[in-house]
Order: sequence, then C-alpha cells, then structure tokens
Amino acid sequence: MVQKVLGENMQLKADLKIAQQQLKKAYENKAPGKESEPEVQINQLQAKVERLEKLRKATNVRAHSLAQEKQALAARVQKQKEVILGLRRQVASSGGSRPTTPRWK
Repeated sequence: MVQKVLGENMQLKADLKIAQQQLKKAYENKAPGKESEPEVQINQLQAKVERLEKLRKATNVRAHSLAQEKQALAARVQKQKEVILGLRRQVASSGGSRPTTPRWK
C-alpha cells in the first residue's frame, strides 16, 4: 500500500513538473498587449499546478501515515511473537503439554 501511494506521488510529481513547464512557456508566449487566449491558458495551467501540488501534499501525508502504521503493526507483531515464544518455553519447561479431555465428554 505504501509503495502504491509513493508511486502515485511520483506520478503527481512528474505531472506537476510538466504543468509548471507549460505554465512557464505560456508566460513566455504572452505578448504584453494581448490578453485573450494565452491568459485563459495561463489561468487553467495555474489551477492545474495548484491542484497537483495539493494532491502531492496529500499523498505525502498519506504515505507518511501509512509508513507509521506499518511500523506500529510490525512492532505489535514482534511483541506477539515474543509472547508466543515465551509461552512455548514455559510449556516446554513444565514438562510439555498434557492432552486434556474435552469438557463435553
């Protein structure tokens, strides 16, 4: 899951870079007296850049929280493994496990 989010983040980063380059070209192509089509294109590209930046920040936060969650789960699993290992040692030191008769018999 973390890898998927990081992949999405990399794609957003590439899209953002492309949009920023397009915006830069649109500004360069804008003539001082004209404001028709290039201005509309610039506004659209600015909106796209802002949206991509927000998405990228959101995926960064999500990836970070997923990584923390994964780390916490790994710690819980390790703790449970230690508990199980301790119980196995306790059973082994007490002479092994005895078969018990079921209560319904």
